[in-house]
Amino acid sequence: DEVQHFYRAWQITQGEFISRGRNSAGQDGGILPASLKEFSDRFYPMAMHAERKTSPQFVLDSLSIPLEPDKTVFVPFSNTAHYCPIGYLPQCLGIGLGRVLSLPLPLILYLGRETNLLVFIALGFLSIRWSPAIARPLFLLMLMPTMLALAASVSGDTLNDALAIALTSLICRYFAAGPSSITGKSILLLALVSVPLSVGKYV
Repeated sequence: DEVQHFYRAWQITQGEFISRGRNSAGQDGGILPASLKEFSDRFYPMAMHAERKTSPQFVLDSLSIPLEPDKTVFVPFSNTAHYCPIGYLPQCLGIGLGRVLSLPLPLILYLGRETNLLVFIALGFLSIRWSPAIARPLFLLMLMPTMLALAASVSGDTLNDALAIALTSLICRYFAAGPSSITGKSILLLALVSVPLSVGKYV
């Protein structure tokens, strides 16, 4: 469902933090450039069909799709339309930068993926530093193929996973250090990690 997350992240970069759009079929979504739908529709037939292959030329041809932000259509993405914007902050940075630079759509997508991955790596590094006693299990968890594939996407779940790992690390750290480790600074750090995690996903 990466494409639905891409739509939601793009919607947020337009300043629409709360999605209110709904079509006649009852599907939630938003008004987005029609080129986004055209871009994603090119690859949709390959979803869940490993036997259907793409080619370098097919991908390169996507670079020629003009963004044309003024040509908009309603695009449904009910499964991500009401996700909290906080979970999309990393990829929105990449998508926003790509829009400012007027990059082709595939490059904007890759920028969103890269910023998401960088934030995941940064939080993973901090998690290992915060709790060396469980560093190896955390490192192995973050190296799982499914986790890496998610981290290198524009999914809003990536930040949630990284925050969950960080929260686990902090809890283990303070538990091992004892009650004396609970200070104003530690409470603030726990809040900075737990509050975005608590609102990141409602299911």
